[in-house]
Amino acid sequence: MEYGNIFKGYQQKLLSGQYDVMHLTTSGGLSFVKDPLFLRAAKKKGAKTVVHIRFGRIPQLVARRNWEYRLMARTFRMADKVVAIDRSTLEALKADGFTNVCLLPNPLTPKVTEVIRTVGDVSREPRTILFAGHVLKTKGIFELLEACSTIDNIKLKIVGHITDAMHNEITSIYGSDHKWFEILDEKPYEDVIREMMTCDIFVLPTYTEGFPNVILEAMATGCAIISTPVGAIPEMLEPEKDGTPAALLVPPQNAVELNHAISRLIEDENLKESMRTTVSKRALERYSLPKVWSQMLDIWKSVI
Repeated sequence: MEYGNIFKGYQQKLLSGQYDVMHLTTSGGLSFVKDPLFLRAAKKKGAKTVVHIRFGRIPQLVARRNWEYRLMARTFRMADKVVAIDRSTLEALKADGFTNVCLLPNPLTPKVTEVIRTVGDVSREPRTILFAGHVLKTKGIFELLEACSTIDNIKLKIVGHITDAMHNEITSIYGSDHKWFEILDEKPYEDVIREMMTCDIFVLPTYTEGFPNVILEAMATGCAIISTPVGAIPEMLEPEKDGTPAALLVPPQNAVELNHAISRLIEDENLKESMRTTVSKRALERYSLPKVWSQMLDIWKSVI
């Protein structure tokens, strides 16, 4: 019902005839049912179209060839340009015969640098592990808890939206009288950035991603990062050309490897400091808003 009203307003804007390009973002799934309606309306009014993929399951869809793939293929064939946010999506679509695909990363929001300047110099808390994001099984939260449960003298902070059911499930496994981890629920954006600036290690052991902004924020705040090689994360955190690691990546759903990675970083101050320097510099050089915006403009110009 909401999309009905959105679509009406969208059609009215198209009738003005003042738009050259329609830029549509899609989250997959049932979005592929409504996306062609927006594309078709733009085509009728002579506007070029760009579809921007906002999720990271494309390689799996190409392999499965299921109903979602068929809807996706119809949508992408209608568009003048399709924008991928990670290389695996780009390569999967090109291998599947799509020639209208290009790559564009997410930008770093200026709000992050504003908060960093406001907070100023702060000290990092030794042996403090931070998770930030929706507290879901698919974010690797249970593997993280399992990995941390056998490491002495650490503090795990879990920041993000959590349902009562998830909270109860965690409590049923680890009890309510735990001192080594803290569930902080949702916090204001500025507070999350501050937590990133003061943690010892940031960990996101997610099962699947597109281009996670939380990793970009952790990079900008100079975190030592542990994550998984899914979506755009390997590109964001790839080693430097001289082999210097920007982060540690472990397989999804592997608490043992995650435990080893956390234990290694806790004890290796030199490695942590090297990683922090690398990722903070990379966040500004590769993902600043002006740099990504320039690439976006080039995409729009290319279809006109």
